[in-house]
Amino acid sequence: MLCVHGDTLCTRDTGYLRLRSVLRTGSVRWLGAHLPLAVSSAIGRRLRRASVHAIAAKLPDEKTVQRAAAELLATTHRADALLCGHAHAFRDERLDGGARWIVLDAFGGGRDVARLGSGGELELGPSS
Repeated sequence: MLCVHGDTLCTRDTGYLRLRSVLRTGSVRWLGAHLPLAVSSAIGRRLRRASVHAIAAKLPDEKTVQRAAAELLATTHRADALLCGHAHAFRDERLDGGARWIVLDAFGGGRDVARLGSGGELELGPSS
């Protein structure tokens, strides 16, 4: 089973993917680690506010995990199952190639947590 956050499966959200690649560069990460806590916290709050506004302005399809991206990821990693979040809309289906694709609910939803049972089986349920 391959477990991923799922944000990179939103391949139609090119603005977010571009920002993500910049924020994960070595130089930005180094800078974040060396700024005073008050400065880095202020930058983080500002980025979060901008993110909320940007998400609200996007079309639903732009924010949705794309099936083709999930199929490519599962195939590339030879995964029999792909578990991800990010989309916050539960789904449990088979991808082309046979891999099981599970997207967890948003926090507080009925299936927002995945656990491995005592026999190694995947259990989906609420976080409570």
